[in-house]
Amino acid sequence: MAITWNDINNGESGLSVRTKINDLGGGLANFMNAVDSRILTLDNALLNTWVSDTSNYPFLYKGTIQWAGITEDYLPQVIFTPEMASSGLLSTFAISGEDCVYVYSMDNTISTTVNLIAVGATLMNLLPKDN
Repeated sequence: MAITWNDINNGESGLSVRTKINDLGGGLANFMNAVDSRILTLDNALLNTWVSDTSNYPFLYKGTIQWAGITEDYLPQVIFTPEMASSGLLSTFAISGEDCVYVYSMDNTISTTVNLIAVGATLMNLLPKDN
């Protein structure tokens, strides 16, 4: 809801202005609740089982992290330890699926724990649009 006042002396009463400000605050609270509901986090997820997958060369192995509640419309980010991130053995991208996230590797013997954050792609629909 956009509120624009070119001239506060436009004959509106103080109560009218107050109502608009309260409505704006309520709208902002609803927006923030919607944002919070579309951001998920998962800490200390074990990543140690890999299957052969040649769809993302040179990362020839795919690991699956089970994550209840995530769907294909989420944009996941895997946070590796500094050692794993600098090894070059793990892809810098991940793909979400139904209740899981896929991570890709060059080595099928890696065993590590990771943290994840995912943002629902529909969150972008909540952002204001330019007219």
